[in-house]
Amino acid sequence: MEHIERQPNLSRLSQFNIRVYGLMIHNGCLLVVDELFQHSRPITKLPGGALELGEGLKDCLAREFEEETGHSIEVGPHFYTTDFFQQSILDDVDQMISVYYLIEHPSPEEIPVQLKSHDFDDRLPESNLNLRWVPLTELTTQHMSLPIDKVVIGLLLEQKDKWLSLAAS
Repeated sequence: MEHIERQPNLSRLSQFNIRVYGLMIHNGCLLVVDELFQHSRPITKLPGGALELGEGLKDCLAREFEEETGHSIEVGPHFYTTDFFQQSILDDVDQMISVYYLIEHPSPEEIPVQLKSHDFDDRLPESNLNLRWVPLTELTTQHMSLPIDKVVIGLLLEQKDKWLSLAAS
């Protein structure tokens, strides 16, 4: 899967921004997060967020998921780590490094989801978030707003038949 190339502004780079995200697949659908970033810009991303100092990657993902949804998860196997240069599209002083894991919830049907994108839900801890299931049969890289998420979705879709057969069993 190709990533989107853009001319980096290396003179502005000053730090790494490490992000950890989860891929939760249930009944042939992927859980996505719709967010009003900085309370104004609508984006669609995978659940997760920024690594804090003194925190492990899996602990970060578990914390972020609980902050976003109010639910605890089990962090499973590693899926992908950014293997190309990506300057942040939100703050050009950051070089992004994103790590993705498969995640599980003991009762995914208990996660409060909406049917429409950006239909914000007051049942969630953060009022600027919306969760929804996107069927793998309808999922495209264009569902995601962030460049690295697009790459990950492309990789996931390369294995779509595997995930759909697991959902059917």
